[in-house]
Amino acid sequence: PIGFVKSNLRSLADYAAAAKPLADHPLAAYLEYAHLRRRLADRKAGASPAAIEHFLHRHAALPIANELRATWLYDLIRRRDWPQYRHAYVEQSDPTLRCAALHARLAAGLDAALLDDAQREWLAGTSLPAQCDAVFLALRAAGRLTRDLHWQRIDLAAAANNLGLVRFLAPALPAAERKTAESYASFLASPSQAATTAWPRDAR
Repeated sequence: PIGFVKSNLRSLADYAAAAKPLADHPLAAYLEYAHLRRRLADRKAGASPAAIEHFLHRHAALPIANELRATWLYDLIRRRDWPQYRHAYVEQSDPTLRCAALHARLAAGLDAALLDDAQREWLAGTSLPAQCDAVFLALRAAGRLTRDLHWQRIDLAAAANNLGLVRFLAPALPAAERKTAESYASFLASPSQAATTAWPRDAR
């Protein structure tokens, strides 16, 4: 019966009535999860925050709870509901969700702790999602994206063989250092001894 109800969720006018006989079934939580996921995907009907929070509270130990929260957070990003996002967010490994959390905090007002967290997020050897753009602009405006910080990120990008990010970051450096950073990218693209001859003899 679980399979039947789950496969016909879209056509059920009264999900609660349909699911009630299956309340004690071991997979009932997965049925409810599928229902809430589909409600989130329905931009007209949607899913109430109360229903989602109730599910998350009751099934916090199940992996599907984290999956539902992530789906909910993405829906809140789409709707730009930053107050609800701040309320719903718990620490995530997904960079888009982490950046959106910073954006949501920025929407409520700038503070030193936010800038500290944004600075830590900025120090990545990979490109970061657009959700981080606004808070990184705030970092720059506050004078927190320093030359040393740019070099730290360039080093991380070089270690990750991310030459595109190295080239993206290089223009923020003074002219001579920019050339050095660009030579790192050239070396990553085509390693050769010649590319290293102009490198400064320092710890880097």
